[in-house]
Amino acid sequence: MQQQYKCPNCGMSVAYLGRFCDDCGTQLNWPMQQQLNEQSCSSIRPSERLLDDIEEIASIKHTLSLKDRSLTSADGFYVQSISLPVYGTQYMAGGQFIAKIIFIRKPDGSRIIEKYLPGDWETQVAETLQICNALRLVRDGQKYWSPEKIAAYESPVVIDGDMLNKVSDVNRQHYAEINEYWHSIDYPRRMEITNIYADDLSKEWPVEYLELRTNLSEAKANKIAESLALNVQKAHLIGYMCGKGWISQKEVANANSHFGELIAGDIRSSINGARSKGAAFATSLMKISAIGHFDA
Repeated sequence: MQQQYKCPNCGMSVAYLGRFCDDCGTQLNWPMQQQLNEQSCSSIRPSERLLDDIEEIASIKHTLSLKDRSLTSADGFYVQSISLPVYGTQYMAGGQFIAKIIFIRKPDGSRIIEKYLPGDWETQVAETLQICNALRLVRDGQKYWSPEKIAAYESPVVIDGDMLNKVSDVNRQHYAEINEYWHSIDYPRRMEITNIYADDLSKEWPVEYLELRTNLSEAKANKIAESLALNVQKAHLIGYMCGKGWISQKEVANANSHFGELIAGDIRSSINGARSKGAAFATSLMKISAIGHFDA
């Protein structure tokens, strides 16, 4: 997202903070160039809140691990900051390759706006700040996880195949009733159930939640979305089956562990370096099963 400027002598493009023009050799005076930029941008100026949020995003990113930093751009919005000797700190925000806003925070606290293109992208700033705050909470919050939560997250997942087969057999035996029950749930209620799941995931397992939201190609995004919707549906229905007394709570937990692994596997196969764990998805799926159990 490096901004380009024109040489005042020959008009050719020069890199920001370059000492000389590569074409004519003219020495470049950046303080003067900054003043000109400030004057040209004075007619349209971003809000102080927008600038504050971008600075806070950059500040939080510097405290995160490299893997967590990659998640801050899950919504496709990127923020970078560069320390400039003498001039202060330069902030750039926008798309991965094209900045929508560039500004400098000077040592005296004032700001110079070098580039500002107003647009819908500004709504992503607050969303990205929320992501950064969530990742910061993950970093700090894991220190205070209960031993049970740590064990559930770190322990290898063991799926009992016999239990899964029993659940499948019961589903076939009662397919007509289960199918009728599912189709009695209208679309708004299904979306509400999915939102309940996403909300729980965002609070309890932010890394998995953010990897679900990562900006991907349409094919990969559809694959993950379909996996999530299908396994949330299955979790709801096995809860219903348990409420009917057809399967045990232990069998529900085992099935949800399997469903969680399926979701995590689809994410890991779609996102290079993804860290999603099935245990996180399975824990939240248990709450969806509880809804199905209650409906029975």
